[in-house]
Amino acid sequence: TFEAIFKHIQETGKIKLLDIAECNPKFDLDNRTAKLAAYIVYQYLFS
Repeated sequence: TFEAIFKHIQETGKIKLLDIAECNPKFDLDNRTAKLAAYIVYQYLFS
């Protein structure tokens, strides 16, 4: 799952920068990309 992969990446301690790019509301069906971007940032900051 995405959560397992992201957690594994975080545990390496090698993440120095997080960039969320190309989140275009015009092409974002049901705000899927926006929700995923928010989830990634939240997990990065609070996990």
